[in-house]
Amino acid sequence: ERQRAEISRQRAEASRQAALASASASAELQKERTTRIFTVSVCIFLLLLSAGMLAYAVERRRATHRLQREIMEVSKARADAEKANRLKSLFLQNMSHEIRTPLNAIVGFSDVLNDADNQLEEGERNDFVNLIHENSDLLTTLINDILDISKLESGKYEISLRDVEVMEICRQALASVHDR
Repeated sequence: ERQRAEISRQRAEASRQAALASASASAELQKERTTRIFTVSVCIFLLLLSAGMLAYAVERRRATHRLQREIMEVSKARADAEKANRLKSLFLQNMSHEIRTPLNAIVGFSDVLNDADNQLEEGERNDFVNLIHENSDLLTTLINDILDISKLESGKYEISLRDVEVMEICRQALASVHDR
């Protein structure tokens, strides 16, 4: 009976150790599975983080390129505006000079005609009056040309062709600068 009790105890001990070994193996399997799940989870997280950082870098690069294009467009627009401003200033300078030429002739010949000390012959007086009239016409033409340019820029200009006498235009130009 003792032997049976001993065998029973040994069997119980063997069962207990087998159960412990089984529990230990099960715990080891559970620990291994948990470690594997954790490792896979960390890898997925790092993969998603890398994908997110890559997407952010790509979007940032696109935004940088868009910004550079916009900066170039703004720089070009600014350069165009500065060029237009320089051209406008040059145009105004040229127009001032062109207007001043016939105006000076008108004022000069008017002063000569109004000077009481000058004893002008009738022919000279008529020539001066004609020059004043021609320069007045030239000044009117210049102002009309400026207005036409304005109409042209606004799209409201209508072209009207007519014949002109080239020699007469040359004579008027020479007469307007004759005193210089």
